Amino acid sequence: MCHANLVITIGLTNQETKWSRMSQKYKLNKSELTRLKRQEKLYLQYLPVLKLKLEQLQKEQIRIRKALDEERLKDQNNLSALAPYIPCFCDIHAPDISQIVKVEQIVVSLICVAGISIKTLTGVHFTARPLPYFQTSPWLLRARPLVESYVATKIALTLLQNELALINHELKKSMQKVNLFEIVLIPKTKDAIRRIKVSLSDEQVFSVSRGKVAKGKKMATAQALELI
Repeated sequence: MCHANLVITIGLTNQETKWSRMSQKYKLNKSELTRLKRQEKLYLQYLPVLKLKLEQLQKEQIRIRKALDEERLKDQNNLSALAPYIPCFCDIHAPDISQIVKVEQIVVSLICVAGISIKTLTGVHFTARPLPYFQTSPWLLRARPLVESYVATKIALTLLQNELALINHELKKSMQKVNLFEIVLIPKTKDAIRRIKVSLSDEQVFSVSRGKVAKGKKMATAQALELI
């Protein structure tokens, strides 16, 4: 019985994620051909699912990047609005802003994108601490909502950056899987099927030729016996 070895080796340069070596042996017979055809069919069915996931992750990546740009612009606007009040906050008689602006609750929700759970910011709630109108400096009354907006924007930026990092990680894994199927598994399986078909075809031709030779020898022997 003839055998052939098919060794699939995947080498990735990424330090965190490396595909392990996969070794598969196949035999040059009809049952192995049937098995490989079934395997190829599964690969071809699974590849569109991987590509769909990749597409969904790419769309989510674009959405998060756009949201990050919007929050960064808002952050710059907040800093510009707060700039006139910075000297006031630096005054030794100025109240401690951390005692005036306090985050009470950060509300997040989970969304599912391509089977990946992502935390998104729903809202930031601050402790409602009333300030005596006549005993409070006018600049502090004006600056307080600006500081709250600044803090809320910083929180949003942090969460969006975490979302983007997660999406980038999953996107990289999905791209590696798509490449694995498109570049390695499917082509190697097709090549194995082709080799088995060629081997079976050669074996069939050889079998027919051998049969003809045997038949010719038998006929020659019979003719020789008739002449005796």
